[in-house]
Amino acid sequence: MNKIVFDIKKATRLQVQQFMTTHIERTETPDNCNPELTHLNRELVPRPEGVDRTQAIVDRIEATGVNVRKNSVIALQVLLTASYQGMKEVEESGRLDQWIEDSMQFLCEVYGAENVVAATLHLDEKTPHIHATIVPIVTGKRRDRNHTKPNKKERQLEEKREQKALAKHLKNGGTYENFERGNTKKRRYTKKDESCNRLCADDLFTSEKLYLARLKYYNDVGRKYGFDYGEDHMHAPEPFKNKKKHKTTRQYYEEISREIPQLEQQQEQLLTKQKQILTENERLLAENAELEKQQKKLKKVNLGTALNNMFGSGANDEIKFLEKKVERLEQDNQLLEERNQRLASDYQISKSNSERDRTYINNLLEVNRKLKSMLEAIYIDLRGEYDSISLGIKEFLKPLFEVKQKQQQKNTNQKIQGIK
Repeated sequence: MNKIVFDIKKATRLQVQQFMTTHIERTETPDNCNPELTHLNRELVPRPEGVDRTQAIVDRIEATGVNVRKNSVIALQVLLTASYQGMKEVEESGRLDQWIEDSMQFLCEVYGAENVVAATLHLDEKTPHIHATIVPIVTGKRRDRNHTKPNKKERQLEEKREQKALAKHLKNGGTYENFERGNTKKRRYTKKDESCNRLCADDLFTSEKLYLARLKYYNDVGRKYGFDYGEDHMHAPEPFKNKKKHKTTRQYYEEISREIPQLEQQQEQLLTKQKQILTENERLLAENAELEKQQKKLKKVNLGTALNNMFGSGANDEIKFLEKKVERLEQDNQLLEERNQRLASDYQISKSNSERDRTYINNLLEVNRKLKSMLEAIYIDLRGEYDSISLGIKEFLKPLFEVKQKQQQKNTNQKIQGIK
């Protein structure tokens, strides 16, 4: 589906210099364009030589003499195009120049020809499109700001006016009792002439005017070239009725509570369906097993039929004998498999037991090694203490031995003298 594209954005002075002049006038080459086709781009609004887009905006503002704040929105950036396939068909059919003329006529009718200060056709990107720059010069009455309650600043101003009125009343000889509160008059300002020009992008950015501008572009240009407005907006309500309302927490939970029974019912349906699927799966598995058995029997029957054909009717006894033998072999095979399983389990148990015993023995050897090293350390300590004690005893007993030797020598000498 080929849809129209009508995109509009606000731009301050800094944004005009950074994006509009840089991107649109190709002072820097963006990544999504083909530099070899840049020479095909066209300026649709003639400007004096040396005047860029920013200067054209400033000239228009100075010509009207409107007041401009530092952060004012001085321009609107409008993008006009359609889906890639739709613009490709327009370009191939040779109606691109007519589409450009119709799009420029739409801009002049909606925003005023004098406010369309610049428009550039880009053909060096994938889809042809127009970048138009609009200076939001408007006339007429300002929008009313309906406040249901005065804000804090207004209340403070009202209190100050009341205090000044009370002071003036008391100065003129009045009293508190005869002072009428709430009888103060707000300061009146001279109303501006509604026919004078104003720089106000907000007046052009109301939901109603944006909706009507897009709808006009669809009716004047889109229909002519077979473009669609878009599925999401085909039955759009009135713009002033299409306002989003805040949803309270209570409303949110009420909506959820209304959806819970439906979700529970869906969950029960899904569970029932899941059970049916599982039952059907089990039935199919059983049928598959039965078919496999029948297939085996059929193979046996086919084998018997083949043997009968080969060896005659006398082969039936031989076949029955072989079938019984096969059954016995299958039973023996099953018994052997069970025995192998038991042996494997016993082997695993014995292996785990042997590993446990090996671990236990290693732990005992480690404990023995530690005890041996501890006993060796204790022996060395005791041997050192023994040597030191024995040395001390020898030193203590040495004088006693010397006295005893002297006494024995004396007794021996006395005995020798007595004999003489």
